[in-house]
Amino acid sequence: MNSKNIPKVLDTYFLEQILSSVKDPARKDLLERQINISVNSFLGFSYAGKDQPTFEGGTVNNLEFNGLKRLAKEACRFEGPIIEIGTLFGYSTMALALGKTKNKSLYTVDSFSWNPIGIPSWRHEELTRKSLCFLTETQNVEIIKSSATEFYANYNMHSPSMIFIDAAHDYDSVQKDIQFARKTQTNIICGHDYNWTGVQRAVEENFGNMIEIIGEIWIWRDK
Repeated sequence: MNSKNIPKVLDTYFLEQILSSVKDPARKDLLERQINISVNSFLGFSYAGKDQPTFEGGTVNNLEFNGLKRLAKEACRFEGPIIEIGTLFGYSTMALALGKTKNKSLYTVDSFSWNPIGIPSWRHEELTRKSLCFLTETQNVEIIKSSATEFYANYNMHSPSMIFIDAAHDYDSVQKDIQFARKTQTNIICGHDYNWTGVQRAVEENFGNMIEIIGEIWIWRDK
């Protein structure tokens, strides 16, 4: 299998890089437990019968993973939950959970209507829930099956401390994501894939040059 097509959770070098970056023993133990569950979930999965599964895009690299940890830690200075729009298989969810305190709520939202492996929606959801089961059972993480539009319409909780946007990357969708974040007075608004034309246009129209970039993650803070 071509190394670029290996899912991150099966990429030994990627996992070693992540683990070596965590110094706190309790946090490292948490991450090791979660990785073991994710690896076992993927290894026990048939990839929808494909001998050569493809896995192109849709996840964060090591630099971005560590950046998300720091942002989640920063978000703990504020009240309100951390919200992730676009769970996919949960690698960014792992980073956010690792960075936040245990009592900080993290809601990760996905309709499971797309994945880069091309597996059915129900399989995608099953795999993601299994991969993240340790976090959902012990770290105040909740997976919400919903479209972003439906989630925004029904949201009635405290203003989020942070929103990480990584779902649809077209201009209109990203605009709706950002408008929800601004309407709810979110302290930290950020998202992935700044290299996408639609993402970049929406971000620049809303925030101009008042953003920080980590890899392909863009970040705006309410000063």
